[in-house]
Amino acid sequence: MIIQKRLIFVFVLLAISIGFYSLYTNDDETTGADAPVALPQMELTNAVMSNFDPLGNSQYVVISSTVTKGQDNTFNFNNVLAYSLNQENLDNSVFMRTSTAYLENKIIRFNNPVQIFTINDSRFERANLSNAEFNLNTNILSSNSPITIFGQSYTTKAAGFRFFLKENRYTLEGDVETNYGF
Repeated sequence: MIIQKRLIFVFVLLAISIGFYSLYTNDDETTGADAPVALPQMELTNAVMSNFDPLGNSQYVVISSTVTKGQDNTFNFNNVLAYSLNQENLDNSVFMRTSTAYLENKIIRFNNPVQIFTINDSRFERANLSNAEFNLNTNILSSNSPITIFGQSYTTKAAGFRFFLKENRYTLEGDVETNYGF
């Protein structure tokens, strides 16, 4: 468990350093008329996409090794790390990682398996799911595919999943089965 916390800490430091690097470097691809106008209150650079609330606080950040722009303001992300930090209570922070993601109409689709990590052990340590989507308007991560949640001394499996990032709560859908190991 200490190793997982150290890995999460390293990922957060990496995410912050990539974010600062991307924000303070200017190149031809991140400046000019190519900025997507259909995405208000959002920044999109080569590696980092951030959304801000009206007070200017970051609600979530998506970091990717590469971003390619498709037609009609669609974007493909590779080697994705997404996180939502609660600055008032860091234990409620959520981290996600996957190999590829696709952004279209303010919905990020994760077709490959996604791993979710939290720092708060009382909720869950990690979860594995696939075919998930993150709605940027509602800040809800959901999947109708089976999910496995690994907590401290328990494992839960469910047929579906909805994670409300703003409220930092989740609901399981369909048949839910929990196995406890003491």
